Amino acid sequence: MLNFFEAGGVAMYAMAVTALLAVGFAIKSGPDRRGAALATGAGFVAAEGLAGVGLGLTMVSRHVGSGPEALARLTLGVGEASYNAVLGGGLALALMLAAVLSADREP
Repeated sequence: MLNFFEAGGVAMYAMAVTALLAVGFAIKSGPDRRGAALATGAGFVAAEGLAGVGLGLTMVSRHVGSGPEALARLTLGVGEASYNAVLGGGLALALMLAAVLSADREP
């Protein structure tokens, strides 16, 4: 798991902290604001995931170079940049699911 975070870069840690903060705010706030806190956290996590993918692809394009191993480095870099989308999408989905399930239902 730590290799997953290391390969994805610094945005992975930002997404994890944001998701934990969203859950913390949702627990601390009352039941009437719990869904809003979780949904807001999901939006921030999704935005951080997209920013992480963009940052990763920028770094790949800057450092891929040329030569016989350029294609191998490019595919490895794009794969590592996509880890941000995997974590961001998964956390955003989990937070939105929690927001929907925590919403008050009227009989």
